[in-house]
Amino acid sequence: MLRILITTVFSLAAHLLLGWAWTLGAGILGGALAERSGWFVGAAGVALGWAILVVYTFAVAAAPTRILVDSLGKIFGNIPAAAIVGGTVLIGILLGGLGGAIGQMLPRVTAIESR
Repeated sequence: MLRILITTVFSLAAHLLLGWAWTLGAGILGGALAERSGWFVGAAGVALGWAILVVYTFAVAAAPTRILVDSLGKIFGNIPAAAIVGGTVLIGILLGGLGGAIGQMLPRVTAIESR
């Protein structure tokens, strides 16, 4: 649980300071910290970070965010607003899972290179 929390904190910091694409680095960190299931630690940590940001956005500016999500749903073919929000968090899950898998492999790759 602590590894997921660390990954979440780094995901939030990377997202807010550097941009959403840098949350992959938080997933890599989570995967490197995990002994097993690095992909899960990365995916859960980054997804939690992205979900926190979505909830924060709705809490701070509910009406404009609702209009934005409804408009995006209409643009993408009359998709429900909840699917747009879910798709946003799904992107975070995919980035975190990929980063976690990469991070879990780092010790193995460096061990092979040092031979």
